Amino acid sequence: MKKLVFASLLIFCTGAYAFPRTVENLLVPGYASNSLDDLDGRLKKKIEKLIKNMESKGYDVEVSDTHRSKERQVFIYEASKLKSKILKNDAVVTTTTNSRHNRTVNGEPAACAVDLRPAGNNTIEKQAEFYKVLLAESKKLGLSSGANFKKKKSSPFYEYGLGYDPGHIYMRSCK
Repeated sequence: MKKLVFASLLIFCTGAYAFPRTVENLLVPGYASNSLDDLDGRLKKKIEKLIKNMESKGYDVEVSDTHRSKERQVFIYEASKLKSKILKNDAVVTTTTNSRHNRTVNGEPAACAVDLRPAGNNTIEKQAEFYKVLLAESKKLGLSSGANFKKKKSSPFYEYGLGYDPGHIYMRSCK
């Protein structure tokens, strides 16, 4: 059991994106999806348009999270609090156990949020550039962005004037 907890924390702290989604879902409590089909239908249409707009500007977009189970969200919340305590900084990744990623309708995933990021291995500067364009393009479609969340000094995007979760895109009217 200790190995499972350690592996889960390792994946979370190093960035789960270094591991295939199938491995992450085996080691980390709960379930997470990166399928656009797990989004609320209204949001899915806007995200498909957003991705096309980003691609037309030369960016490759990766969908990292759409729907998350409540169990996964609680794990992320607890692990981020622990990470922040260990590092003695404001590195909390989420401030809630009830995320727009958790939404279901009639027992089926219908998330009201998606996490997007630039595909590939990019410098922080290139990522910040991507997130600034993503913010602007999201606004054009009436979407909101975690780039407007609180600016935290522990975030690599702090120096670029971006909030702590710049790839988090959501629809305010969807709850």
